[in-house]
Amino acid sequence: MGLDLKQKRIWKYSLPKPSIHTDDLPGYFKEMKHLKNSLSRKEVNIILMRTTKPMATEMAQEAPSNRLGAMVARTTRQGKRPRAPRIGVRVGVINNNPGMFSKFTAPALASVNEYGTGERFRKIKLLFLTGKISTGKMPSRPWLIPIWDKHKLPMMRKSVKSMTTKVGAK
Repeated sequence: MGLDLKQKRIWKYSLPKPSIHTDDLPGYFKEMKHLKNSLSRKEVNIILMRTTKPMATEMAQEAPSNRLGAMVARTTRQGKRPRAPRIGVRVGVINNNPGMFSKFTAPALASVNEYGTGERFRKIKLLFLTGKISTGKMPSRPWLIPIWDKHKLPMMRKSVKSMTTKVGAK
């Protein structure tokens, strides 16, 4: 049984996803789902914003450049994604300043730094000759995923503890 062309194309061009191999994580998700039903959306988002602050701070400090580090943020807004969950926090390079990044958006630049690129070519035309010249390749320099991996379990523990305390206080 092989993959059809559509699945192969998706597999070939999709970016690698961070792997989560932790036994504790499903338990935290189950506990948070139970607690979510006891708290309002606003209360849950406030707790998540508070517990993700150390992660965002370290991401900004470890960024490849100061300009890119300034674009690291946390938000509860899901943008123009209608199917996005209403509860949750996005952490990473979210902001974009067109004055600082005129040709390439900050999230796109962060992705290139994180995953790297293959060899790229640029077309050249000289009089009547045409051709292409290599502009090189960019090696991957992951900085967001290692910080996420380092902070995810402590963040989940703090979130569950804060939510449990909040539910107990009600």
